[in-house]
Amino acid sequence: MPEDARAGSVSYPKLNHRTLKKLNRRWQFEKLFRKGGYFRGKVLKARYSRNSLGCLRLGFSVSAKKGNAVKRNLFRRRLKQYSVEKEQKTGFDAVILPTVKLDAVVYREMISDMEKLCLLVENGAEES
Repeated sequence: MPEDARAGSVSYPKLNHRTLKKLNRRWQFEKLFRKGGYFRGKVLKARYSRNSLGCLRLGFSVSAKKGNAVKRNLFRRRLKQYSVEKEQKTGFDAVILPTVKLDAVVYREMISDMEKLCLLVENGAEES
């Protein structure tokens, strides 16, 4: 049986890690926590700040208390995939943190919170 024809399989665009921008330096996280705006949704919270790059750059901070490595990585992969698929007009940086244990996270709620965050930034919300 070909790999594509498996029952229940879902096809996603391939993540191009060269074009995927991310926050991965300590100073980038510290800058957002110090000077960035704050957003809190049902299942995630974020510190964010606009950037002049015109793209969405994400960083993740997920404590081991929120779930095991498999669940933490699934959370990250889903949000990275969202950032690849999302056509963002305004470039911004965001550090994403889950507010609940990852067992309780529903995919739709997570995407809903990310869309609210993107709208908040696009509409020019003031940063604290």
